[in-house]
Amino acid sequence: MVSRRTDIPTPQVFHTKLGPSRRIAIPAAACQMAGLQPGDPVTVEVGADGIRLLSFDQLIHEIQAGFADCRVDGVNASDVALPKTLAI
Repeated sequence: MVSRRTDIPTPQVFHTKLGPSRRIAIPAAACQMAGLQPGDPVTVEVGADGIRLLSFDQLIHEIQAGFADCRVDGVNASDVALPKTLAI
């Protein structure tokens, strides 16, 4: 599943270079559009289509969306999945 931000009307393309120690500087405009701040955790995902950079919030959203079909109204999944003996 590939998700895209819906508030950005068309994909924006930015060019940068891979530095000597394999670091990439993300252009300020791209950070601003993605809502990234210095020090924010990000995930690098490598797949057949290339490399994707996701913010932590985007990653969590994609994981939650992947489990959305398993959701049952009125049922807390952690209550079902975790034994009551683990409750503190």
